[in-house]
Amino acid sequence: MTAEESGKSTDSFPDGLWYKSSLPHSFLFTTLSKGIVLRTICIRTKVDPECLDEIREWFNTLKERLSETMETLENEGVLVESAFLDRRDNDVYLIYYLKAEDIDRAYDAFDQSTSPIDQYFKENWKKYCKDRVVLEEILDLERL
Repeated sequence: MTAEESGKSTDSFPDGLWYKSSLPHSFLFTTLSKGIVLRTICIRTKVDPECLDEIREWFNTLKERLSETMETLENEGVLVESAFLDRRDNDVYLIYYLKAEDIDRAYDAFDQSTSPIDQYFKENWKKYCKDRVVLEEILDLERL
């Protein structure tokens, strides 16, 4: 079930960004890994199929600037951040997966960040992503 199907609004994401503070806790799954409680969120956002080269370049830039990207993940308290492209019929979606000890803290740190790599991410998310839906997680297991 998506946020839309459950009646939870997805329209309140600020400025077209990928996050929203104080997400419904029913969409934040908790796991215990080596004594650390981790929260997980997964977001699906529609992207323009005509922009796939630019979107791939965006994420390649994050990989090329890996030290900056990893530093910002550390500042946010994020342990895992993954992105996938999903094609369904004529539509393409970006699937964004995040795991952190405190999702709200991660969002706040990202929101307040002035680092160039975070600004680059925010600009690209706003440019390419629309119609965000927080996916309902039904299982998240780890063997770390």
